[in-house]
Parts: sequence; structure tokens; C-alpha cells
Amino acid sequence: MSFLMKNSIICVLNIIIFIIILNIHIKNIIIYAKNILGFLNTIICARNILGFFNIIIYVINFSLDRTLKSLNSF
Repeated sequence: MSFLMKNSIICVLNIIIFIIILNIHIKNIIIYAKNILGFLNTIICARNILGFFNIIIYVINFSLDRTLKSLNSF
């Protein structure tokens, strides 16, 4: 085999390996992006749950306030 032939085969192999590595990196980036979206979703979900508890606390406060006002009116 000539020197040029060996170099061209090595070059082709390098390009194939580079494409395979690039594909793996792209898949990893997609997985990473999905993980970030999942994390943001968790934060949004937690905020929604806290908001729900806030509403419950508000309703309890409102009903206690009404009860105390009605007791004071006697």
C-alpha cells in the first residue's frame, strides 16, 4: 500500500469516527435539554402546589375571620 492510500483510509476512518462521536454528543445534548425541561417542570409543579396550599390557607383565614367577626357581634 502506498503512503497516500494509507493516509486516505485513515482520513476516511477519522471522518467516520468524528461523525459517530458527533451523533453521541447530539444525543447527549438532547437528553441534557430534556433533563433541564424536566427540572423546570418540577419547579413549576412545586409552585402550583404551593399556590394551591396558599388558596387553602386563604380560605381557612377567611372562614376564621368570618367566625371571629360573628362571635364578636354577640
